[in-house]
Amino acid sequence: MVAGKPVEYCVRVLRLAVARRRGPYRTVHPAQLRQPLNQLRHATINMTYYLIKLFVSAGIIVVVSETAKRSSLIAALVASLPITSLLAFVWIYAETGDRTKLADMSRGIFWLVLPSLPLFWIFPRMLESDKSFSASLGIATAITVICYLGMMFGLKKLGILI
Repeated sequence: MVAGKPVEYCVRVLRLAVARRRGPYRTVHPAQLRQPLNQLRHATINMTYYLIKLFVSAGIIVVVSETAKRSSLIAALVASLPITSLLAFVWIYAETGDRTKLADMSRGIFWLVLPSLPLFWIFPRMLESDKSFSASLGIATAITVICYLGMMFGLKKLGILI
């Protein structure tokens, strides 16, 4: 591939492929290349978008973990912000523009934040009672899963759909 010119390289490859399929002496009309070239451009834009999403999301996790080494309070503040939800709102709106989907997702997040709270109450108490990290995390996670299941059952009984 020619450095810096991937599109031109792909055009040449496509021309050769089309020419071979039709015979060695036929020329290729540029209109025959338009659809594959547009697909290539669309795929490149999608990949760039996914990479941006990946690096922004991963960057937030790195900021929280690195900040925690210096200050638990600041790390807790950054981690407690609904950054994941905000990023998901932005990504979904940018991809679909569907405001109804965002409103439904926001309502679902509201209801599903509640059963996650026991994790943050149980986990530190277990660590303080000299339980191992893995046992503390495992038990707190198991209790949180039970709370999630209870919340889903309760919401269904109340007729609240998420």
